[in-house]
Amino acid sequence: MPMQEQPDGVYRARRGDDRPAKAYDIYLDGVHIGWMERLHPARKGSAWRAYPDGQAWPRKFDRPGGFLAGVTWMVDEHRAARATAEPVTAAEGASVQVLSPVVADPFRGDQFADPLAP
Repeated sequence: MPMQEQPDGVYRARRGDDRPAKAYDIYLDGVHIGWMERLHPARKGSAWRAYPDGQAWPRKFDRPGGFLAGVTWMVDEHRAARATAEPVTAAEGASVQVLSPVVADPFRGDQFADPLAP
């Protein structure tokens, strides 16, 4: 299994002293994003289970290529979550347009025309 061909920015660190390693911590650009567990350590090229940080349920990846598929999935999930959590930029905030009072109140202040008025 070519585990050396990991996605850009990914670093793995062995968990424990087992040989071969049963689990690896996965880091993306220095941030811990989860860990991977080998399901059958005695077999070469076995299935892997990914445990991403911030999610309750792990996901299993079968062989061949289960480790790389799991790492790629965690990286994609982490990048998508980070992209949606970024604050609105000033340019995006400036693009919001305020409606004119006529458009904002289609009933033009007539409380009897508005069916939701108290």
